[in-house]
Amino acid sequence: MDQKRDHQALRKDAQELFQNGEFGEAATKYEAICEENPEDQNSWMMLGRCYMGFGNYKEAISSLEKADDIEPPSAEVLYYLGQAYLSRKRIIPAIESFEEALEVDPQHEMSCIALGQNLLMLGRYREVAEKYREFVERFPENVEIRCQLAVALEQLNRLNEARETAEAVLAVQPDHARAGFVLARIENRKGKLPKARDRLTKLLHLNLPPQQYSSIASELGSVLDKMGNYSAAFQAFQAANAAMLKTVDPGAVNVDGVFQTIDLYRGYFSEEITAGWENGYGAEDSGHPDPIFLVGFPRSGTTLTEQIMATAEEVIPSDEKPVLTKLILELSLILERPVSYPLDMDEWSGEDLEKIRKRYWELAGKMIQPVGEGERLLEKLPLNLLELGFIYRIFPKAKVIVVLRDPRDACLSCFMHSFVLNQAMVNFLDLERTARFYAAVMDLWLDYRSFMKFPFLEIRYEDIIADPERETKKLFEFTGLNWSEEVLRFFERAGERDITTPSYSAVAQPIYTQAVGRWRNYRNYLAPALKILEPYVTRFGYPPDILPAGMAATSILPENVRQAFSPAGGVGCSFALIPTGKGDPALGVVAAVPAEGRMDGKGFPGVSLRFELYNLSRGVVLQMILTVSGLFPEPTEMDILIDPLDPKQAEILDRICDEDAVGIAFYDAKSGELVGGNEIIVDEILVGRIRQVLEEARKHGKSLKSHDFQAAVSELAQKLSIQSP
Repeated sequence: MDQKRDHQALRKDAQELFQNGEFGEAATKYEAICEENPEDQNSWMMLGRCYMGFGNYKEAISSLEKADDIEPPSAEVLYYLGQAYLSRKRIIPAIESFEEALEVDPQHEMSCIALGQNLLMLGRYREVAEKYREFVERFPENVEIRCQLAVALEQLNRLNEARETAEAVLAVQPDHARAGFVLARIENRKGKLPKARDRLTKLLHLNLPPQQYSSIASELGSVLDKMGNYSAAFQAFQAANAAMLKTVDPGAVNVDGVFQTIDLYRGYFSEEITAGWENGYGAEDSGHPDPIFLVGFPRSGTTLTEQIMATAEEVIPSDEKPVLTKLILELSLILERPVSYPLDMDEWSGEDLEKIRKRYWELAGKMIQPVGEGERLLEKLPLNLLELGFIYRIFPKAKVIVVLRDPRDACLSCFMHSFVLNQAMVNFLDLERTARFYAAVMDLWLDYRSFMKFPFLEIRYEDIIADPERETKKLFEFTGLNWSEEVLRFFERAGERDITTPSYSAVAQPIYTQAVGRWRNYRNYLAPALKILEPYVTRFGYPPDILPAGMAATSILPENVRQAFSPAGGVGCSFALIPTGKGDPALGVVAAVPAEGRMDGKGFPGVSLRFELYNLSRGVVLQMILTVSGLFPEPTEMDILIDPLDPKQAEILDRICDEDAVGIAFYDAKSGELVGGNEIIVDEILVGRIRQVLEEARKHGKSLKSHDFQAAVSELAQKLSIQSP
């Protein structure tokens, strides 16, 4: 009896110490209890929780596994075991523990919430959508479980269901940040921009953890970008990245690590080192057709390309599962000896390569799905571009697709989007570091392609946008896949698979052009990055931002005025006031920009015309880019953001200007002379006043009816010989 009383007293003391946060002393007492009574399941569980309390996760897992071995099974033990696994980043065992807990006790609410959090983290959205309808009925009062379902439905592009689910959460808890975020994202996607902006702005005033604040601020930036308020959009993206930076542990993330890796690779891989690798083996040796590797700089169109190729029935898309990354981490285990990667790759024997390839297919089967007869694995992970040396060593005949995008758009897009931070992605929190990272990655790619003999195809995002049929046929021919008309309807199948990248919503709609040339809206903010990116803009055939000397038109504005307005940096620009039907004038600004390289699709010199339409009352900016060659106005190829001449898009302009409105000036590519439109010389003072109005309109996005505005419009209208509205 005394021994039992002592045991109870010891347990009570241990429990009080645990509740007071004195985990070390509590652990000592629970250790004594477990030693005396090894079948005491609750004490083993509490000992594990004590170890978790002071960060000894290895012992925590050991204690909780001992508790789990004791009958009967306990949902509470399994829940804490799952949490201990998470502490060691063992997500799959954690998910299995939470699932077992719900089998033991279907009413274990905490396990349900934890399971949903981790399924969402892994991008298993369809699984959440399937399971959590039942869980919502099982736990009708739990808003977290309902919100997890809303998140999954939105990610699966099932927007109406997601909206209804999120609204049900907000009906119970109006300030629920995640549900509000889901609803704002849906409003953004459906074009209800003012509602999304107001909702997101309100959410930012809540007391949010940095990562959640970052996601909301980033979404607000996306909304403001669509509204044409680029200054405010950029501020939102900056705020998002500043918040995300707070989550970075300097001890865990080496911000220069990826640059060091690239330097190591560039120093190791060479024509001499890789000589003969192309003769390593044939595809028949592995029992599978070689994987197709799809790589590129992040935000360059790899997700779009993957979804297009996934329309082929034989293609298994990887959706960025890091198979190759895990394979590299396991090399010492696979080869059963210490491996100095990449420095001893040239010493690997045929037997070594066979072991590595065998493990690759095992991992692919577990992390993606087994590859059956007649199927092709498409491994898409953009920064596998860095590992093309390794790919060449183990799959020297595998086909590689490298997706390129205008470096300025790619880098801006990386800055504008939220990523899970690691040594690579942390660089996207700063535009200049993003540009430096791009330069380092592309220098490595240019090295690789100069001496490695794997079959590769470079394809440009802009070319896919401009001519999807031609470019997708090129992709399918290169990879040996069968092309059909269904390829062009790839977006119809977006809800059939989990898409975990930031482009999940973009690939659920037909190809659009709005993302082409977006960098021009942020030119002033990109200044430090543009200089770094300039060599790659030229190398990959994109048009520079400034016309060469001698290309200026005969109707030239004063230097400072040209620089203020012209996207070409001070050459060949013209102004036209466009009267509209309801007294709401717009100012058209046109500037000639050279279209070097392959901009026109045929490789001959041309000129890209930039047309900007400003609605002075509403602060809206529309853009159109035409690429032409020879004499205007006969375009040979077009890249259009918004085309006022296209009847299908005219309604966009109708909403802005209340009637169709077009004002364009054309310049001859060779002589620089104005050959169409209005040749206007506008005095500096007048342009300065209009510029002020434009800046105010952009800043505030609302009607401006000042005396200066009216006077400026009248003077400009007189110069154009049109009636002032």
